Amino acid sequence: LDVKSMEMRELLEDVTARMTYKAHDKNLELMHWVDPTIPEVVFADYERLRQILINLVDNSIKFTPEGGEIEVKASVTETEDAKPIIRFSVRDNGMGIAEENQELIFEAFQQVDNSTTREYGGSGLGLAICEKMTELMDGNLRVESAVDEGATFTFEIPLKIDPEQPRMEHLFPYFEAIREKKIAVVSQRPALAENLETYYKGWSMEARSISGLNDGTFAELGKFNPQGVVLDATHQDETQIAAFVNQLASHNLPVMVVHRVGRELPLTDHPKVCQQPKPIKERDMMQNLARVFSEDVVAAEKAEAKASKNMALEYPAKFLLVEDQPLNQKIVSMMLKKLGYEVDIAPNGLEGANSVNENGDYDMVIMDLQMPVLGGIDSTRLIRNNFDLPKQPVIVAMTGHALTGVRESCLEVGMDDFLTKPVALDELREAIQRNHKKLAKAA
Repeated sequence: LDVKSMEMRELLEDVTARMTYKAHDKNLELMHWVDPTIPEVVFADYERLRQILINLVDNSIKFTPEGGEIEVKASVTETEDAKPIIRFSVRDNGMGIAEENQELIFEAFQQVDNSTTREYGGSGLGLAICEKMTELMDGNLRVESAVDEGATFTFEIPLKIDPEQPRMEHLFPYFEAIREKKIAVVSQRPALAENLETYYKGWSMEARSISGLNDGTFAELGKFNPQGVVLDATHQDETQIAAFVNQLASHNLPVMVVHRVGRELPLTDHPKVCQQPKPIKERDMMQNLARVFSEDVVAAEKAEAKASKNMALEYPAKFLLVEDQPLNQKIVSMMLKKLGYEVDIAPNGLEGANSVNENGDYDMVIMDLQMPVLGGIDSTRLIRNNFDLPKQPVIVAMTGHALTGVRESCLEVGMDDFLTKPVALDELREAIQRNHKKLAKAA
């Protein structure tokens, strides 16, 4: 196993995104949901979990007839000794499995019967491999099913929380723009409507479902009197959708149209109208809803984009990020790009030092301290002891351990500044501004 920091939402979004076109080829609804009580970042083997879930989703697609639905979930529960675990499940409403065959399907090279192999293909190895991988993670894969009633595959693994949780301040303005708002969900898919309602109630919104577009839709909306509407476009006529959205927009009522990826609809261009592709990414949906609910959010985004562009122009620099954890690589590089900078990444201290010493043109290095192969302190020594460099970069230490003596150790080897993880965007911006004046001296 390769256990590292990973983000649960990213995992499920990745799985459904990879399988969405295959599901849409059979006109299947593919959904995912992550329990909001799961910490943002956990320790687990991302690749193995993705392999298991993709295999389970692939099976569900294979054995679910056209028009059905598949749901991937991650939730938190407890063992008998009160230890927290993450429960993964893949549910479909397909052909199901007879009780006498449920043990058989986990055996290598076995399927329910020979006709299954002829009609659907496959070697019968997938579930056997998935079962072995869940056992490696201290879990167990099981199935609950009945013929013609679908199947639910479930497995659980211990919950291991990464103490370095990312800061989510950037989402607060979006949350504030939609909290306590009344929102109606118009959908012919009860499972999708239920998932959306769960998201909205988790964001402190008041949500209610209405079953699809029909002659009684406006009457139902009138009873609830929502402040915004989410319309699921699946199985709805495009002309009817356009007329519905136009009528809502004419009353300045925020509306989000949820549609299958690749099927963006020709709707009216209105600041209160937006489109959200499926499978839905939770944070994208929150931000899109906030934009149609609040003009202040849109204005603030434009101002921040302008300020970020000016940041890179006013404080130009070439960056190297030296960090071994993929999630931290993604978060910090995303922050730098948001400020308008390009950034190269080195996965350990040795490669980081080599990159600086070979290229010689980096202005700033963001250096993690605890890394495999070579840590940040020793990596900095290699850089500072290279007197052939045309210029020495500014090196900013980054660590999750703000202990006494750590800062002093960083400064002793020639680091210029210190950031504590999880790093916030404003702290990164301030570190760049604070240290940029040293670049002229370093050049």
